[in-house]
Amino acid sequence: MPLERARALAARAELAVALGDETRARSAREELQRIPLSEEERARFREELEAADALARTQR
Repeated sequence: MPLERARALAARAELAVALGDETRARSAREELQRIPLSEEERARFREELEAADALARTQR
């Protein structure tokens, strides 16, 4: 269950960035950080979050 929740939060963060909602993106990231995941599991979402970061940089 934590893995599915983490996946949803990572997608929510990326979508929030695409919509220009920095507050919601930050909130989703913070919640994602509180989910107990192994380093391997967390690495799965790192790429998605980096894509969101790259998108945010292009929107500034």
